[in-house]
Amino acid sequence: LNSPHRGSPIADIVNAVIPSWAQPFVSAVLGVVVQLVYGGGQQDAVKALKSLTTSGMASFNSYTPNSSAVKYYSYGSTITIPDLIQHPLMGILYPACWAGGVFNGQGGDNDGLVPATSQKWGTWKGGPSYGIFTTGVDHLQASNTLLSGQTWYDVEGYFLSMASNAKANQ
Repeated sequence: LNSPHRGSPIADIVNAVIPSWAQPFVSAVLGVVVQLVYGGGQQDAVKALKSLTTSGMASFNSYTPNSSAVKYYSYGSTITIPDLIQHPLMGILYPACWAGGVFNGQGGDNDGLVPATSQKWGTWKGGPSYGIFTTGVDHLQASNTLLSGQTWYDVEGYFLSMASNAKANQ
């Protein structure tokens, strides 16, 4: 679900601008944010961030090849217009992800954190359906983080369609 299979330009940018002396502080702050938002914490947020860079994911993918015994499906979404009403945080990050994606050869379409091309792995199943006045589904809304997706698309229906696909393709 909106996974950065080929890395995220936002992770590249953040990783590039954090000086080594500030990494312990940044890791602590990110750990608190993750704890507050998700209820769990990452032991080393800076290492987690580095693993999500384009080079980190390239390394991961080279060590974990696909298995012919596994069916791979991916789901994702993009922001169509980075308005700050529907996408207050991801709308701010969208231009940087767009520029980084174009620079990296991943294209400009993104969810605020992950380029659309990086979200695709195996069989692409697409994203949620949404109304005409919705300007796409961003990274946080796709996973319904802090219930942020419920206003913009049928969260339960979307997740049920993923579960139905998984059951049908066992």
